[in-house]
Parts: sequence; structure tokens; C-alpha cells
Amino acid sequence: MRLKMSTPQKYILLSLILIVLVYGCATRFPLGLKEEQWQALSPQQQAEYTTKQYQIDEERRKRQEEFERQREREEAEAIRLEKERILQLYRNARYGDIIQVNISGGSIAFIGERKGYEPLSFDLVRGERKRITFYHHGKHITHSTDIWVAYDNNAFYFDVGDDREYEHHTNKIVILDDGRWDEGETYRPKTLDKGTDSQAQDIKIFIRYKPLPGMQRKGSYYYYSPREK
Repeated sequence: MRLKMSTPQKYILLSLILIVLVYGCATRFPLGLKEEQWQALSPQQQAEYTTKQYQIDEERRKRQEEFERQREREEAEAIRLEKERILQLYRNARYGDIIQVNISGGSIAFIGERKGYEPLSFDLVRGERKRITFYHHGKHITHSTDIWVAYDNNAFYFDVGDDREYEHHTNKIVILDDGRWDEGETYRPKTLDKGTDSQAQDIKIFIRYKPLPGMQRKGSYYYYSPREK
């Protein structure tokens, strides 16, 4: 004999199934009820409470998703604006605003272990902070590691992390403009300990000013462009 159920009974049964699926393995009850409060409810009341809790959870989920989408939009816009700012710095650069950097020798940490790496070169404009990638080519696999560098305040910074307040960090490499960047100079900075991203050891850093329009400093600590005359 088939058992026929009315619409309210079907609703209650489906809601109870939902209760089992949603709360069967959980320790909490809908709307913050305690167990004894929950057990005192009729099946229909439990179904109503469960439905209401589901609606609240759905609204919370949608708000969280919108929050995440908004955060992603803001991050994308911040990245776009930063890229535009850096492009403008390069477009308006004069002599002394851009340095050319070569890094070679010594070792850099790959997966926590110091290894040799492929030498690399890059430019930095005054006020720029960016991530550079080092590569170690093994017999069967190539490892990579990303290190943040920056150029500002007449100094080159190495291994500053993804932090705009890097100037306050103590465990990094800082090479001040010593008046020898017109012709270029090679530096052998200190070894960085294992608390840093690079753990750089015995590396060589060559720095020189990129040839650009403007008055060459010729060893002086001050330079000026034709715009300053």
C-alpha cells in the first residue's frame, strides 16, 4: 500500500532531510538554539527554523561573495594604477632616475636550500619596487624563486619582501649611491640569514646609471637635468 502525504507533510519531510544533511555532522543548531531548545520543538518548527537558518546562511554567503568580488576589483585597480605610475616614471626619467643592475655569483635559496643561479639583469626607476625571478637549472628540473627589490632614496634595496614599508626592515641588503654609479660599480654585500626569502650568500651586485638625457654627475652626489637650469 502506497503512503500518500499531504503537501505540508512533504514539506516537513524534505525539511527534515535538509536538517540531517546540513546539521547531521554539526554541533550547532539553527538560529543559535541549544540542543534542549531544539529538541523541544515540533518537527514542523524544526523545519521552519532550518529553512530560516538556510536563508540567513545564503544571504551571508552572497554578501561574502560580493565582498570578495569587490576586494578583487579594488586589488586589480590598485595594480593597474601602480603599473601606470611606474610607466609614467620611466617615461619622464632623466639621467640618475634609472639604474641598471646585474646580479651574479654566490647562491640564492631555492626551496630553502642555497644553490647557484642564472645571472640576471634588470632596470629599476627611482620609486619602483618590483619582483625579480631567479632560476636554478638542475639536471632534471628548473627551480625558481621570486625576490623583491627596490630603488629609492638614492639606494638600491635587495630582498625587501612584498611590503611597502621595506625601509624599516633590518634584514635586507642596502647599497647606497656612493658616487660611483656613473661608470658602474660592483658590490659584494653581506650574507642574508635563513629568515629572509633569498638567503643570499656571496652574491655580486653591479649597479650603474642608465644612459639618459640629463647632466652626468661625474662622481658627485648631486645631479641635475636641463630642466633644473
